[in-house]
Amino acid sequence: MLRNNLQIEMKTLIRLSINFVVTAVVILLFRHLNWIGFDKPPVLLSDPTLNDILIAGIIGFILFVVGEIAEIGYKALIVMTCGLMCLFYPFFGLILGYIKLLGTQVILPDWFTFDHTWWKVILMSIAIGLFRIPTIKAEKKIIVKHKKHA
Repeated sequence: MLRNNLQIEMKTLIRLSINFVVTAVVILLFRHLNWIGFDKPPVLLSDPTLNDILIAGIIGFILFVVGEIAEIGYKALIVMTCGLMCLFYPFFGLILGYIKLLGTQVILPDWFTFDHTWWKVILMSIAIGLFRIPTIKAEKKIIVKHKKHA
């Protein structure tokens, strides 16, 4: 049991590390396209390249957290409106990228700016969301024991 839990934790740690690097690369790609610009992020590492990767990874992580909070808020709105907000899910999907980028910009002021063109925001949000390794759900097994009748 302990070994199984340790394997799950290692897989989670590996998944989070890969997501951190992949998200950093995607953000650096958008930086290269001039869709995202680094303003005055802190210098956390002496090597400028590694510092940019770390800053991009931190921005990607905060984007993920802001997106998760927005999803929870939207689900709460669905419950509070007895499901009526489900009708607006396509609109929520369209503005989710902007919410994520703007929320991250508020949390990390002066770290980065982004191009506010609506289609660029949607593409950035989709790219950052698509290139993540999702949480792997554990399989649930149902064990049925049959009793022998005498």
